[in-house]
Amino acid sequence: SARANYANGLYTIEELYLRRQQQWLDLTGILDTASSDYRISLIGSAVPQDYSSFLPNWWVGIFDDVDFSRTNYNHCDFVIYGNTQQKSFDLYYGHAKANKFSYKGAAFEEAELTLRGRGSYCELHKLNARSDQGWIRGDIAFASKRSKVKGPISIRLDMEAQLALTDMAKLFKRDIATIFSEFETTSLPKIQLEAAIFNKAYPEYTGKSYFDISVDLDQPLTYKEVPLDHLSFNLFGRSEVTHLRDVQIGYADGQATAMIDIFMPVEAKNSLRYKLTLEDANQNKALRDLPQLDNIEDSLKSTRPSKTAKLSREDGRIDLNIQGQGPTEDPFKHKGFGYFEIRNDKLGTIQLLGPLSIILQNTQLSFTSLNLNNMRGDFFYRDDLVTFDPLRIEGERTQVDMPGTLCLSDQALNMNVKVKLFGNAVKPGSNLRKIGEIITKPIPNLLQFQLTGTLKDQRFRSIYDPRNLIPKL
Repeated sequence: SARANYANGLYTIEELYLRRQQQWLDLTGILDTASSDYRISLIGSAVPQDYSSFLPNWWVGIFDDVDFSRTNYNHCDFVIYGNTQQKSFDLYYGHAKANKFSYKGAAFEEAELTLRGRGSYCELHKLNARSDQGWIRGDIAFASKRSKVKGPISIRLDMEAQLALTDMAKLFKRDIATIFSEFETTSLPKIQLEAAIFNKAYPEYTGKSYFDISVDLDQPLTYKEVPLDHLSFNLFGRSEVTHLRDVQIGYADGQATAMIDIFMPVEAKNSLRYKLTLEDANQNKALRDLPQLDNIEDSLKSTRPSKTAKLSREDGRIDLNIQGQGPTEDPFKHKGFGYFEIRNDKLGTIQLLGPLSIILQNTQLSFTSLNLNNMRGDFFYRDDLVTFDPLRIEGERTQVDMPGTLCLSDQALNMNVKVKLFGNAVKPGSNLRKIGEIITKPIPNLLQFQLTGTLKDQRFRSIYDPRNLIPKL
């Protein structure tokens, strides 16, 4: 139905009601024939894609990824100002609400927003959408220009959300989606996002896109199969580099902080620069839960009694500080340095020294009797070779120094081991220290060893061994 009139150069639509299946529109409007200016007010329930032929290309592009096939209710209320000589609206403002729709495959139960714009600028203001498990709200702005390109020049986002990571990965473009897809959790993280994404069809804006993301999750999750107790970070993504800052991680019952730079040059392979500090983590979990250490972990298991070792490692705590850089896809091509410390009252039962532990296990010099409870060392690494210097295992009385190297690719060892029975017993120069030196002086070489072989097949040989003193023996 319709009712209109014309007077004094003005066309006035007093009532225009349109219906198409479940969709309907109720319009009023006025057109000034002298200036070609118009104003339209409308209330209705409609699917935007069904009216694409009446709308500019950039407007159609906004709704390309919206699926209203499940919708049983939507409502809009708009006022539009424009001129018939121009393809873009001068000004439009309104409110829209819908239920049971999806955007890029992410399903939402309901959403509402204020839609406002001028010319080729459009803004989804105060967007508030709710899914079964979470929510997302904020502002999305589209800037466009008259061209044959379908879609806007840029999309700017200022959002906050608490959604399933699978839905977050669906909502955003490749770079942002990749970040979310590498995490797994049944909980809903809190996410803040600010971004500007430019259309690749406009080469003049190449390199201008960016995104800043803050994530906070105080529940367990996994990242690339590594279990974490909690996680929070700030991420700053630019065209050829991504910066991770203020990284706070709960790992193996300990606390870790980190900062990471990911370099993505156009004409070279991606690379990393990183710094990580882990404090007071569970020794057993820290080694067990890193897939990158599976081979080393299996080799260490073969050198110690299973039941005793398991109990011992569960009691241990570990600190780690590491700083390095290298290619993203090949950890054996990195270089860097660091420090670690293990605190464990039963360190001697873990067979960390393999055959040497077994050799001394049934003697008065067994590592169990020496009460070794601390292992610490500095290390630096280049490619697959890790150099420890110093590396010390000690207790209240005894020190075991074992500087040397470990090759990560084949687990080859090359270390010098020196046992000081009374190294920590008393202060240097004391009478008890002198007595200890007198007792151990006749057998210093018996307590110095060369460690070779691999983690799985360790070979200890006393420096006093004639085979080390006489060539070819």
